Amino acid sequence: MHLRGIPAEIERLAKAEAARRGITLSEFMSQAIVLATRAYESDAERRLAPLAAERAWYDGQREEVGREYDGKVIAILDRGVIYAGDTLVDVANEARARVGDRPIYVVNLTAPRKRSFAPSPARGVA
Repeated sequence: MHLRGIPAEIERLAKAEAARRGITLSEFMSQAIVLATRAYESDAERRLAPLAAERAWYDGQREEVGREYDGKVIAILDRGVIYAGDTLVDVANEARARVGDRPIYVVNLTAPRKRSFAPSPARGVA
């Protein structure tokens, strides 16, 4: 197997590791892809974990919140709406100004059932 578009040194390392494990390069690459995918999924779950309470609160209040903030983008923190605005950028900037760099659950109510997830932007980023 040749890894097209992969630098020769990386291909050499992959082949050497596959041989050390007694498997083919294809088997090694398949295992590596699965491990990398699981690590990425675990990282995404870890990053979203602080927002679980806000997601659950929103899911329980969806209809009421939807009626009150229809057509807006809202920021949810500590099981409540802390800011509503017209654009994601405006909401993210205002929410960050109010609570700092804490993770904030953001919901886009400008389109039916469309939800947006965004961490607080880094300071100075709009």
